[in-house]
This record gives sequence, C-alpha cells and structure tokens, in this order.
Amino acid sequence: MPIVDVVPPPLSDLRLGHAARFVLQDARGFSDPRPFLVGLAEALAHDGVDLERLYLVLADLHPELAAVSATWRKRSGAVVIEPRVWSGLNTAEFLASPIARFHQRTHDVIRRKLCDPRCPTDFEIVHDLRARGATDYLAFQLGNPLTQRLNVITFTTHQAGGFSDEQLLTLLSVQPLLAVVVEAYVAQHIASSLLQTYLGQDAGARVLAGQVRRGQGEAIHAVISFCDLRDFTRLSERLSREALLTLLDDTFDAVVTAVADHGGEVLKFIGDAVLSIFRARPGEEADACIVARAASADVFARVAEKNRDRRAGDDERPLIEVALSLHVGDVHYGNIGGPSRLDFTVIGPAVNLAARLQGLCSTLGRRALVSAAVARHLPGACDDLGSHNIKGLSAPVHVYGLDVGR
Repeated sequence: MPIVDVVPPPLSDLRLGHAARFVLQDARGFSDPRPFLVGLAEALAHDGVDLERLYLVLADLHPELAAVSATWRKRSGAVVIEPRVWSGLNTAEFLASPIARFHQRTHDVIRRKLCDPRCPTDFEIVHDLRARGATDYLAFQLGNPLTQRLNVITFTTHQAGGFSDEQLLTLLSVQPLLAVVVEAYVAQHIASSLLQTYLGQDAGARVLAGQVRRGQGEAIHAVISFCDLRDFTRLSERLSREALLTLLDDTFDAVVTAVADHGGEVLKFIGDAVLSIFRARPGEEADACIVARAASADVFARVAEKNRDRRAGDDERPLIEVALSLHVGDVHYGNIGGPSRLDFTVIGPAVNLAARLQGLCSTLGRRALVSAAVARHLPGACDDLGSHNIKGLSAPVHVYGLDVGR
C-alpha cells in the first residue's frame, strides 16, 4: 500500500470552507493555472492557512513534455509556469524529490515537519526549504485512479510551529475537490495537445469543438505545398531502421518548423512526404504565395543546416534531399473517411495538381516547382519551364521553377 504520512479525513469530517467554495464555484472549468493558484492561496488564507508557497504539477501527454509545473509564492504573489521535459524524469534531482515518490506510486501523502529536529531529511527539498525559513511541507496527489496521470500539489508554510492540526484538516479536506477540477483541466489540456500534435493546431481545435462528422468541413482558398524526401525507396532498403527514422525525423523537423514559423499548417505526413497549406484570405492570394515561397526557402535552408550536422557525424549518414511544389486554389478542408475512421485534411483538384507537380521535380531536375497560378504572384522568383503532360490531367500544365536560394 502507498505510504500516507497524514491520513486524509473521512468524508463526514471534511472541512468545507472558503477553499472548498472556491474550488467548487470559481475554479470549475479553469483554463489557466495562474489565476487558479492565486485564487486557491487567497481562499486558504481566508480559512486560516498561512502559505508561503504553492506548487502544482500538471500531467501532460506531449511529444516533448511530461508535465508542467506552476509555482506561487507569497512574497511576489506571482505564478511561474515551467515545462517539464521527459528526460527530466531520469535526472538525479527528480529522483530525489517527493514528486518522484508519487510517480513511483510509493506514496499518497507526504508531510515533512521541517521545524521538528526529528524531521527526516530524505529529500533534497527538505534542506532547501529549511534554508529559506520554511517550517512545514505537505504534498498529495490529485490523480484519477482510472487514468493513472500524475497531478500533485504541495503546500509550504513559514508559520512558527508548522501547520496546525486544524490547518492540516483544511488542506486535506480540499484534496478530493481539487482532484476533480484539476483532472478535468488536465484531461481537456491533454485532449487539445494530442489533437494539435496529430492533426495540427487549427484542425485539432475544430475536432475538439465538435467538427467530427464525415463530410463536415468548408471550402477554403489556400496555397498547397507538397514536400517529399528524394530517393526514399532506395534509402529505406539500405539503411537500418534507426538510421532511417533519424533521417525522417531530421527531414520532418526542417519542414514542419519552417511551415509553422511562416504561419502555415502541416496537415499530414504521407510516407516520406509532408502536406501543408497556407491559407489565402479573399483578395490576399498574392500574400499567401509570397509567404509560401518564403517558407519553402526556409525549408531548404533548414535542410542545409541539418546536412551540416549530418556531415559532422561519425557515421555514414546520407544527406537529406527534398523536392517541393506549390499550387494555389480552392480545396475542401474537413473530415473524410469511413463511418468510424476519419481523416482531417484537404482534397480537391488543386491538391492533386500540387502533388503531381512535386512528382515532376525529379524528371525536370529541379528542387522546387510551382504552378502558373503561383508564379504570377512571384515575379522574378520563377523561371518558365514550359508545358508538361501530367498523369491524370487531360491538358498539359505550365510549370515554373522556383528560386529557393542555395
């Protein structure tokens, strides 16, 4: 059984004061940990609990982040938010912390009465808090046993003698209430984070808002970009799985970062290719084309930087070569698929043409190709390569090479 340093009171003995009312009335559905912690500290002060520090750990489910921490301090009255990366879970600092005990499921409630000479010094934070004048420390989980997510809150006081029995009762009384509202916040945040990670920021927000029916979407005008890793089939045959994944990760890192930095949206990965769009608002098609061209140049600049790093490696890593195309037109932006398995993407003739243009890059020996619809908005940046027959299209298509720098 997990260790409980202070036994939570039974439901019949819970002390429901200002803090409980704050959690149940004001904090339900909170969307920002900052006002939540400030409000909780103020409500607990009304209940007679003199806090010096509140520390909240909120679980995350993100490719880079394991959690986010929020710290409130009485002296400043401000809340500091800090991301906690996955690699941090393996550091000596984390493994020597009370939070690690909750992560390992060995403890449910931890209390260290710092002003007591007999207080265990099993955590580094005991020494740190004592040095700052703290007299007591209490921490407990706010998790949902069904999800196994790690949410933790800690309370620190400088009050002479540490927390009184009445104050401990007050703090432990709000534990089940805090668990409900914190878990609701974390569940919403994780859902949003996952949808944005897998679908993109705008598409993820639309799905979370309820756009989940097949065929649901809208017609938009956009620049469509296809970026493909050249010679992938041959590379996949000769590279190890780890080397191939590193090659793809480096490529996608360059493309995704460049697109996002210029306000574009990465919609999906199709094998070794990336489909992105740059929205063109009415009357602003030229602006969208200019932005898409800048993003394309940035893609190649980032690929060149990745290749410099790859050349500096100790192994025989192949260099990244990508080919890219741009076309602008009307597309359907929304859900397509089967009754119970959908994809949020763009479809339409404009998407097909953009994909076909990208396929011509190898044939024409060019790194980047654009349609006439894009080229007319980029004078001086394109060179006419003439008309070419494209598979699936009845008429030849005028193709232009795009200058994307060295």
